[in-house]
Amino acid sequence: MSYLNNQRHFQRAALPPRSQLELHVNYEEFTRSSQGFPLPKDIRELVAERLHSVYMKHQRDTARAQPEHEFKAPEDLGKELKLTAWEDLKEEKRESSREHADTIPGKLRLTDCFVSLVKGGRPKVKQFSLDEVETLAIDEKARWNSERLQK
Repeated sequence: MSYLNNQRHFQRAALPPRSQLELHVNYEEFTRSSQGFPLPKDIRELVAERLHSVYMKHQRDTARAQPEHEFKAPEDLGKELKLTAWEDLKEEKRESSREHADTIPGKLRLTDCFVSLVKGGRPKVKQFSLDEVETLAIDEKARWNSERLQK
């Protein structure tokens, strides 16, 4: 029986030797993932931009559900909601999206998933369960609140 059974967190000393780990996982990738290996800069920027795009779409969709906004053109609605394209965002807002992107690998670990290169034989996560979405949402809300309180 291993001390790691059913554990989400562990000390490095609880891990088996490298040779035994290599039987089950790629050792370098495993240790990098468990240490919170940061996203490469180009990926970080792309994810931050996409997060901002998703935010803007959500804001528009939420507003469009209101009768007074139902038939407005997207650009008019965007102006009214004061939505700003990524290219025109202040650096402080861009950095907020980048910091959000930085937290994604850690959030994935909360659902027993991790970021890795695409490799055959590994199942890709196509959808999270409602419980996993709730876990991710709670963690993101805590991050967001912390960021706002620091300003």
